[in-house]
Amino acid sequence: MPSDRPVLARIPRAAWLTLSSTALGLVVAFASVSMVPVALPAMIDDLDASVVQGQWFLLAYLLACSASILVAGRVADAFGRRPVYLTGLALCTLSVAGITFAADPWLVVVLRGLQGLGAACVITNSTALLVEVFPPSRLAVGIGANIGIMSVATAIGPLVSGALTEGVGWRAVFAVGAPLGLVGVVWAGFALPRVLRVPRRSGRPDLAGALASATLMAGVVFGANQAGASGWTVTAVGALVAAAAAGVVLVLVERRAADPVVDLGLLRERFRGSAYGATGLSTLAEGSVAVVVVWHLQQDEGFSPLDAGVQVTALAVGTAVASVVAGRLAPRFSGRALTATAVSGSTVVLLLIALHFAGPAEVVPLWALLCAIGLTGGIFKTANAAALNVGGDARGAGMVNGLRVAVDNTAVTVAVALGLAITDTAGVVVCFAVLAGLSLAAVAPAWGRGLHTDEPFHRRGDRRSAADPQLVA
Repeated sequence: MPSDRPVLARIPRAAWLTLSSTALGLVVAFASVSMVPVALPAMIDDLDASVVQGQWFLLAYLLACSASILVAGRVADAFGRRPVYLTGLALCTLSVAGITFAADPWLVVVLRGLQGLGAACVITNSTALLVEVFPPSRLAVGIGANIGIMSVATAIGPLVSGALTEGVGWRAVFAVGAPLGLVGVVWAGFALPRVLRVPRRSGRPDLAGALASATLMAGVVFGANQAGASGWTVTAVGALVAAAAAGVVLVLVERRAADPVVDLGLLRERFRGSAYGATGLSTLAEGSVAVVVVWHLQQDEGFSPLDAGVQVTALAVGTAVASVVAGRLAPRFSGRALTATAVSGSTVVLLLIALHFAGPAEVVPLWALLCAIGLTGGIFKTANAAALNVGGDARGAGMVNGLRVAVDNTAVTVAVALGLAITDTAGVVVCFAVLAGLSLAAVAPAWGRGLHTDEPFHRRGDRRSAADPQLVA
């Protein structure tokens, strides 16, 4: 009797080598994100920096990374992911080495900006590199491993940073990144395959689109960050207005560009457009969970920073486990089934966290609920990222994944500002109730995108729809 289970392709050696390189690059890029905030007070004190300069130690990285993401993906599509990835990882390595010996606060700000630019090249191209070497039916395995390693690196970053800052000094936080980055560059030079790059289309560089996309991303990140830190000041509102104007310009420019930085057709497509929508809503719901929980535990329940950090570590553990599990589930279940089930589960868990803080569900350990959020979120991220690359042209994978990262980063920034604002004004219970509502809203696009005929999952009897040749019912 024939089986409905798809035959899984063997993962080639080149795919594992590429994964080992991208995983190491993501550790270099993401560990810094979670390590620097812990070392920030010591940096400000030792460098005799002002409060504004201290804020820019964080903002320079965030702005440079966010503003460069879309452009980095498109440049990689045109000139090759391997050289762009190597350049980005080299920038990260050189910048952290420079910060280790920097004595001027503004030099640190400049180097942090270069680090953010390098991180954008690494983050945007990590998934795109995997698309080139993993069989489509096993792509979720590679993406899941990347997400799991990234989550672990982000989770242990604060613990490592705290130990290094107290035991050696804040410069050690950056010093450990330099040799790790150097190893990453050397290993990537050996491990990443050389792929002949064929331009997707001819035309002049889309400089107007690049500038508009950079302004849009930087404006949203800066405005949301300022609103969360200082309220709705003129600076915060002005940045968001500038971002909105840049968004309008971007749409007008990209509609007529011969070789656009962002292909707006990706958003109009039912399958991918819905996946991007689900990404934004899911990240809005889950992107602030760790920050809000740590803030509440320390400010309202008297937890120490270490105790609060240990609780939140459970979230990263759940994500790491789920990303591996999702890689195995992807060939056996449709992407929409996995993502819709995952965000439905997140909705339930977020409601339980609200009830935990309210009292009725306080018998359920908080660490268990955070681990559950990590599990559902990890499954969603892995399955959704893999689905976005289904049936697409591998030569455009940089743009596809760059847009996903851009949506995700923007949503995280907005989520943190929103979560802290709601917690401060209405309390943590209301905050998690709102987050549960956002998660519930993500179910519609997660399920409504349909089934793509090129998904690894398949059923006998599926037929392409006459109305949409890429989708089945």
